[in-house]
Amino acid sequence: GITVHLREDRRHITDRDVRILRQTLDTRMNLEMAVTEEMLAIAVETKPHFCCLVPEKRQEVTTEGGLDVAGQREKIRDACKRLADAGIQVSLFIDADEEQIKAAAEVGAPFIEIHTGCYA
Repeated sequence: GITVHLREDRRHITDRDVRILRQTLDTRMNLEMAVTEEMLAIAVETKPHFCCLVPEKRQEVTTEGGLDVAGQREKIRDACKRLADAGIQVSLFIDADEEQIKAAAEVGAPFIEIHTGCYA
C-alpha cells in the first residue's frame, strides 16, 4: 500500500495527485487528512481504501501531535461515520493517552495510529 498526506495547504501533494494515484495504483491507498468538510468530500469522492484522520497546523513541518478526539467527539464521530458509509476504513492518529484511546473507541474508529513523538 501507499500512504499520502493531503494537507489543507497542499504543500506535499495536490487533489489531482490523489485522484491520479487512486485511479492508477495497483495497491491499497491510505489518505491522511485533516477533519474538514473539504477533505471529507475529497475522500468520499476518491474512495481511498483507508483514511487516517490527523490534526493539522499550517505552521508545522510535519504532524507534531495526535488528534484531540476527546475534545471533538461529535465532529470526529460524524467524520468516521461518513467515511465508513462510503466504504472507507478509518483510523485516527492520536497521542498515547488513555483518554484519547477511549474516545477513539467511543466515536467508532476501528483503528488508531499512536503518535510516538514523545518517546523519540
